[in-house]
Amino acid sequence: MCFYEVWPESDEYICVCSCLSPEFPSSQAELEVYKLQTKEKIVRQLHVDTTTLSSTVRRKSSAEDQRPSAQSVGYLGVMLMALCFSFIFALDISNVWTRGHSLCSCVKKTKLT
Repeated sequence: MCFYEVWPESDEYICVCSCLSPEFPSSQAELEVYKLQTKEKIVRQLHVDTTTLSSTVRRKSSAEDQRPSAQSVGYLGVMLMALCFSFIFALDISNVWTRGHSLCSCVKKTKLT
């Protein structure tokens, strides 16, 4: 902590603390430069590369869950989805079969005549 004293004949602040190192600035302009340099130094020291953080790496991949309950729920979900798609496919395949059969019979009739 530094205590400042204002000299009456100027607008400069002078540090009157004897506990500071000799490189501590004595004028207001030097103090501003010192604060800016110190801030930049602290920011450089605290900077973290965000591409190597574990949260960034985990965002791109999913964690494997070895619990039997989680695996069984996953298998059940896959089976339900497969059942739904199979049902829709079965409904459509019957239409394809009947239309294909009628198309073939039309082609055969035109070849005979």
